[in-house]
Amino acid sequence: MARPAPTARLAAVVAVILGLGLGAGAVAQLSCSVTRRSSELACTSSSDCKDSDRHCVNGYCVEHTGSSSDGCPAGCTSCDLSDPTNPSCEIDCDSSDHCGDIACPAPFNCTIKCNGAGACGDVGCGAVGACDVTCTGGGACGDIDCLASCKCDVHCNGDGSCGDMTCPLRQTQCTHGGMAGAPCDSSVNPACNLCS
Repeated sequence: MARPAPTARLAAVVAVILGLGLGAGAVAQLSCSVTRRSSELACTSSSDCKDSDRHCVNGYCVEHTGSSSDGCPAGCTSCDLSDPTNPSCEIDCDSSDHCGDIACPAPFNCTIKCNGAGACGDVGCGAVGACDVTCTGGGACGDIDCLASCKCDVHCNGDGSCGDMTCPLRQTQCTHGGMAGAPCDSSVNPACNLCS
């Protein structure tokens, strides 16, 4: 029996190599689609995540890309969309995971936690949702503007932890002690909570 021509042998070898390469590529592609949760990535807040480009979402440290496939707006570390008429957004920032300026996205109610020097820049809360802002440590937050918020509470933990405050003004200053410039406090007067 005659041996195949060199070009026929070469074509057969190339076909085998391509077949093996495509098969390995398919296996690699399938292995990337496996969803496996690691206990090493479990978290309760973004400060638990070892990498600064990861944020705590639904109990796991995930890479933050600026928008989320789970429906959370950009900037939210996590959110609760179970009640579409009352969605909530949590924003966690710390000294090693600077968030810069923060704007609570409408129509979300926001819980904003700024822990450590420079964790947050200026914080803005709009007219649609409520805001609960906690600034812990010197310089944790820049200026805080809740003037148009339906409800706003600000907690300044430590000297110089909060910048200038602009709180709702409804029959009275909605601040601790009713004093201008003090941290926002929705409990001082029923008119300070207009959220439905």
